[in-house]
Amino acid sequence: MFTTQFRLLAGPAFVLPQGSFPPGSGNLPNPAMEARRRFRAKEAGWIIGIFLGLIVLFVVGLFVLLSSSEVFQRAVQQAQSNPAVVERLGQPIRRGLLFSGNIKISGSSGHADFAIPLSGPKGKGTLYGVATRSAGAWKFETLQFAIEGESQRINLLEDNSQPPPPPPEP
Repeated sequence: MFTTQFRLLAGPAFVLPQGSFPPGSGNLPNPAMEARRRFRAKEAGWIIGIFLGLIVLFVVGLFVLLSSSEVFQRAVQQAQSNPAVVERLGQPIRRGLLFSGNIKISGSSGHADFAIPLSGPKGKGTLYGVATRSAGAWKFETLQFAIEGESQRINLLEDNSQPPPPPPEP
């Protein structure tokens, strides 16, 4: 609590709570100072809110840019058209919102290493990929789908015209 000290001519200093000023003391509250203090508090709240909003906008924009990249789209399309993946997940196959990995592009070359969650009506899993970009074209070095709860992965770079046998029933 804010307090004000007053010293009388012949007596000790005594403390009055804020808002209780003796008449004629000359220490009256300044309305302009109080309004400025309230404005600064509101201004700080707005600045913090705008800063947090910009951070959220940056993160969302980064996810949108990465997920719309050519290499991510090609990987997801390859998984969606693979008979073994369709057999395990069912249709439609949807990409999850959060993914991990990185993409580095420098001119016509680049490198991507990522993990994208996929799900369907029958189950879910993760699509793992490693790709390099040379002369503007992406080539997958690794593209595998891991079904949740199974140790075996489906290699999407091999010809999988026949779906693998279903896992043994526990």
